Amino acid sequence: MEKILLFFTAASAMGAVCILAEREYHFISERQDWTTAQSYCREKFTDLATVEDVQELNIMMTQKELSTLSSQEIGQFFWLGLYNDVTSWRWSMSDSKFYGEGEANFSNWLSGQPDNSGLSDCCTMMSARGGWDDVSCDQSLDAVCFDVRGLSAAFVYIDKSMTWSEAQIYCREHYSDLASVRNMKDNEEITKLIPNRRNVWIGLFRDSWKWSDGSSLSFKYWSRSEPNGPTENCGAGYSSGSGTWVDISCSHKFAFICYKRKLSIKKVALKLRVSSLLDINDPTVQEDIRRQLKQRLEEQGVAAEVELSWGKRSDRVIFHEDEEELRKTDKP
Repeated sequence: MEKILLFFTAASAMGAVCILAEREYHFISERQDWTTAQSYCREKFTDLATVEDVQELNIMMTQKELSTLSSQEIGQFFWLGLYNDVTSWRWSMSDSKFYGEGEANFSNWLSGQPDNSGLSDCCTMMSARGGWDDVSCDQSLDAVCFDVRGLSAAFVYIDKSMTWSEAQIYCREHYSDLASVRNMKDNEEITKLIPNRRNVWIGLFRDSWKWSDGSSLSFKYWSRSEPNGPTENCGAGYSSGSGTWVDISCSHKFAFICYKRKLSIKKVALKLRVSSLLDINDPTVQEDIRRQLKQRLEEQGVAAEVELSWGKRSDRVIFHEDEEELRKTDKP
């Protein structure tokens, strides 16, 4: 049979070896402030507890020691790895070659700013007088873009109300990026462009709540009305509230939960049917199928290292024609 010319269905077995990273939680009854608890967990385990979905939350809350926490309200909290990264200010334009020594750290904050008064003030606006303020990224403001030419930049005022993210996209599409302000000279040049009593976006922003181990905060389990404190920058679980989260001052001393990364290996056998005009017993074709299958698994969010290998029968042939499918096609 000239398989390379004929369309047919074939079946094969494939083995998948998955290396799964699981979290093993450990309750520490010793009361510490958040920073000390973080150091302890990193020294003895992996880090302060990270929780990425409801299933992990339920596993963490099975720690029997949680029931021993004091009935006093302040004693019912326990530290997690949550924190508000209020010091992570950086420019949208990330190319380090654009900044001279110390220029990436230049700032011109108004007195008392940044203060996170809106609880999620992660973006920066500049006033017509040149002072900076941290505000919510969802506000609608005009923007200043810049067009980078080597080490110089031409600033461009955009008379269009946008959120910070919309302004970033606009500037990147039409120019180079949202404006970086490297020194007082840049700051003064921008103020000359801003109409009186207008505020504009510049490219300075920061991360908000995230996990101590660097994981992004995709799953959220805040108690009602939380987070609610501009100076409460650490996150704790509430043992009497099914583990719901609150923001609280990092200086408080609570019990805490660490986690240890635990690797497990899981083997799975898969039955694969492939329809193709190609010779699917060709090693090159088989490798392409394996690669595409692995890519599809990654696109579906399989959060593990997966190794795929072909299973072979006693005749050492990977793919065999599916007799049931062939009978269907042979029927008149």
